[in-house]
Amino acid sequence: MECEPSDCRSFSASYMRASSSNTSSSGTTTVRHPDHPTGIYFHLIPELSSASTDWKDAQSPAEGQQTSTWAVSLLETPPSSSDAASIMGFVRTATSDGSGSGGPASGHVEGKDAGEATASPTDPVAFSHANPAAIQQHPAFFELLHKTLQTECVQSDELLRFEAQTRGSGWVHLNDQRELLMPGRQAWPENIIASVAFVDGELQEKSYQPNDAYRLVTAQDGFLQLKETWLEKVRRHCQEAN
Repeated sequence: MECEPSDCRSFSASYMRASSSNTSSSGTTTVRHPDHPTGIYFHLIPELSSASTDWKDAQSPAEGQQTSTWAVSLLETPPSSSDAASIMGFVRTATSDGSGSGGPASGHVEGKDAGEATASPTDPVAFSHANPAAIQQHPAFFELLHKTLQTECVQSDELLRFEAQTRGSGWVHLNDQRELLMPGRQAWPENIIASVAFVDGELQEKSYQPNDAYRLVTAQDGFLQLKETWLEKVRRHCQEAN
C-alpha cells in the first residue's frame, strides 16, 4: 500500500535542532528529544555499554567496537535498573573515538562535566529516527502500557465511546497520536496500539487486543505520542515502576 505524498512525512529535519545534555545525581547521562511534544528521554545504561558481542540488535556495531546502550523512556529520571518496566526500549549506538566523528547529540544532553575527557556516544536521537528497526522494544513496558489502556483508559475515552455509540457494533482502534488522520481514514498498522470491540454502543473492555504490528518509533511519524489523558496514567505507572 503506497502512501500519498501528504502522508509520507519525514522527521529527518525535526530532530536536528540545537540541544544539550545533563547528568543526573546518580551520574547517568540523559538526552532529551529536542522536538517531541510530550517528552522522550534517552538514558545511558553503563552496564549494557561495552564491546559489542551478540546483544539483540539487528544493527549492532561491528564485533569489538565500543558501544553505548540507551534506555528510551517517558521519564526524565533514569531507571533504577535495565529491567525497569518504565523503559520503552533500547537503542545501541557506536561510541566515537573522541575525534568528533560521532557527531554532536541533537537532543538536550544532561550529562558529564564539560571538561571531562571521555568518548562521546553517537547521538541516540538521530540514530533512532534513521534506524527505527534497530530499537529493541521492551516487553515489560508494553505490558504496562496495554494494562493501563485497557483498565483505565478505554471506558473513559470520549472519542472511543462516541464511535461506539454512533456505529453500534464493531471494532475501534486505539491510535498513536503521532499520525494525523483525516476524517474517515484508518491509521497505518504500525500506528495502531490496540483495538477494542463494542456491542450495541457499549465498549467491551475485555475484548481489548494489543496490535503486534505497532512500533515504538517509525521513520515517517517518529516516536510514540499518547493522548494527554492516556499519557498521564501511563507516565504515573512508569514512575511507580522506575
